[in-house]
Amino acid sequence: YLLANGLLRAVSITLNDLYFENSANKILLDPIALASGVVLGVIATIIAAALPARTAADSPFIDALHRTSNSIRGSNAKLIYFVGGALVFFVAASLILNGLVSVQSGFVAIACLLLGSACLCVPSLYLLTYLFHRKYFKLTTKLLFEKIGLRSARLSLSRTGPACAALMIASATAIGIGVMVASFRVSVVDWLQTSLRADYYLSANFSLAQSSIGITPQTKNLLAEIPGIDALSTVTRSRTIVDDGAGLSTQARLSAFELNPKARKAFVFLDQRNFDWKRWRDHDALIITEPIAYHHGYRRNDKLYLNTPSGKREFTVLGVYKDYASEQGS
Repeated sequence: YLLANGLLRAVSITLNDLYFENSANKILLDPIALASGVVLGVIATIIAAALPARTAADSPFIDALHRTSNSIRGSNAKLIYFVGGALVFFVAASLILNGLVSVQSGFVAIACLLLGSACLCVPSLYLLTYLFHRKYFKLTTKLLFEKIGLRSARLSLSRTGPACAALMIASATAIGIGVMVASFRVSVVDWLQTSLRADYYLSANFSLAQSSIGITPQTKNLLAEIPGIDALSTVTRSRTIVDDGAGLSTQARLSAFELNPKARKAFVFLDQRNFDWKRWRDHDALIITEPIAYHHGYRRNDKLYLNTPSGKREFTVLGVYKDYASEQGS
């Protein structure tokens, strides 16, 4: 509840500063929902523990130890099955990642990697405890509780194995989410610092009732005459129909740039360092963002056809650059 309140406050401030006035500032919890959660949790725990508890209570102590030792010997002999299962999951993940690229296939591949790693927990735990028990205690003081702990972990793989696998998956998930969020944040910050190179940005008037008025050449000349203005760059945005030449057409965002040398440094291309800006300016050529290249499979040197006022014209893709302004790309 405290964590939700803190997160809600942070998100509300962000929405108020960037988008619109937001009135949501308090978490409302239903007492019935809280009570139901507590009751269901207790009931589920009792049901899950009832059968094992009754079985343990009705079993003579000697018989329980005897069955445990037999199951231990059986589980030790089946470690090869865990290794085989891990190999199967890893091979499946490799085949999925090398096949069709999609969000769904990525999730399936991650699930295979997690299951394969979970299968390796049991033989890894057995091997590590065996090595520590045989090698470690020959070099250090043989503390009784450490020796018992290692032997118990190795002789109770049916319990310690799943516990270690669950801990491994939970830890990997926490680390993975942390790395993912940090990667997103660093990537966006780096992109903003690279892209926003000007001191001021001027946008044309825009309303839902009418189209954008646009900045006229006269306005641009007036801006250039202001003392302290070193250079200007302009961009006109619109939408157009893109045809890849194979009969597949899609609507895309179109941006027409007039860039000064400093503004060109805001474009970070994926597969090239020295971009041919002269060819881009003087010929029927275009550059595309990474999202649209990913979604539609466009690459450098591809031929794309755009609808223009003078009809459909052919353009050559000169480069793919990083951009996070649009999910669909432009």
